[in-house]
Amino acid sequence: MGDLAKNYATDKTAEQEGVWEPLADGIEIKVARIGNPNYQRIWEREIKPYRAQVDRGLMADEKMTEIIIKVLAEAVLLDWKNIEYGGKKLVHNRENAIRILTELPDFRADVMFLANQQASFRAAEIEEAEKN
Repeated sequence: MGDLAKNYATDKTAEQEGVWEPLADGIEIKVARIGNPNYQRIWEREIKPYRAQVDRGLMADEKMTEIIIKVLAEAVLLDWKNIEYGGKKLVHNRENAIRILTELPDFRADVMFLANQQASFRAAEIEEAEKN
């Protein structure tokens, strides 16, 4: 018999405070789950001035991407380790996050992918990882 909690229960704290995910070359990023309460609050703040355009399907793709990047920088990409960009160590802050999320769309796609993965936030897997 399958235990739904084991397969689907997530750690709500980890969803909001983030989990460390490894990338290439020793790079790690700390991502919160897309859709967490902080994400929702920031999304609503950023989209509010454009609500009529969004509701009518008139939002320009470029503006939507700009909003998504701002929300990711503030609510999803919470920290990083060992990132260099242009040959220089890159300190984590909102401005640098916006810069690399804008200039590196494949990096942005990886951040979004990891922040959408239920397995990254699954309570049973987090508990097991903490034991090791």
